[in-house]
Amino acid sequence: MGASTGTSILIYSGFHTDVGKSRDRNDDALSQTQVPLGYLVALADPMGNHADKASTLTVNTIARHLEQQQQGDPAEVLTQAFSAANRALREEAQKVGGPMGSTALAALISSGQLFVAHVGDARLYLMRGASLYSLTRDHSLMQEIADLKGPVAAGEFAPNLRYIMSRSIGAEDSVNVATRAPIPLRAGDVILLCTDGLTSAVPDDRIRRTLAGATPREAARRLVEIAAELGGEDNTTVVVLRVDSEQPPTERAMSFEDLMSMYVRTPEGDLHPIIDVIMNPSTWQVNAVRVDLRNAERGATCEIPVSEIGPLSPDEQALRIPRCTEALVDQARGRSGA
Repeated sequence: MGASTGTSILIYSGFHTDVGKSRDRNDDALSQTQVPLGYLVALADPMGNHADKASTLTVNTIARHLEQQQQGDPAEVLTQAFSAANRALREEAQKVGGPMGSTALAALISSGQLFVAHVGDARLYLMRGASLYSLTRDHSLMQEIADLKGPVAAGEFAPNLRYIMSRSIGAEDSVNVATRAPIPLRAGDVILLCTDGLTSAVPDDRIRRTLAGATPREAARRLVEIAAELGGEDNTTVVVLRVDSEQPPTERAMSFEDLMSMYVRTPEGDLHPIIDVIMNPSTWQVNAVRVDLRNAERGATCEIPVSEIGPLSPDEQALRIPRCTEALVDQARGRSGA
């Protein structure tokens, strides 16, 4: 799905959700909608009694509040929307005669900038180039222990402490909403919103590799599948947004000759020329590059997936590979060093 934000960027979206192997139903809730201030994505992962009603009421209240705001500071509007959701859950809890609570996460893309608000342990990541950045910090008892005593000390506590939220929608009369300074977006950025069903099972590095080189729909579906393969203990909901330019690109497209004249730079600063590419013959898409390591070992080569390197740009003479691919380079050197 593509949506214009009213500025010079387009947003392409894909999402996927799954009940998991240990749950009877999927209580996660999701809302994606165009609002006067831009494009909004909100998701919620409930807890306690009346879970399905809590998550749905949370995202619907946030979306309804944004739909009614024609102007204003986006960060303040998001904060107000979360407060409205908190009041709605508190009022509904009185009606049903029991506590209701939910985590909540919202991304608002407005005037080419990303605004984030969250409460709880749903997470938002930004992938730019080959790097994945976490833009939220869990509001859980386990995270607070880690902040105070360090991750090693936190690991000594019972694992179920991570399910105890230090902040949530509906827990108290007022809610402390976490926001951050807006982030200017650029074409090629990928935004991931997810519930803890993903992050409790799938490490960040695998998330990064899955996002690289895939469409939003493909990436969302695959991330949920990986979470299921690695346990699938919880409901899992994933939204992937890709930022594109509404204006035609001004720079020239990368040619085969451009690619062959480029180098791969390892984290240590070593430069190795690209001597060949591995392509999909039906789409002409570059899937991997073969790197010449003959400066290090006679006759050594190493194939590195493009997804490990990140987007290829003709503006860069040297492509930087992440540290995790160094093992591939070392293996190639070892095979040819005899």
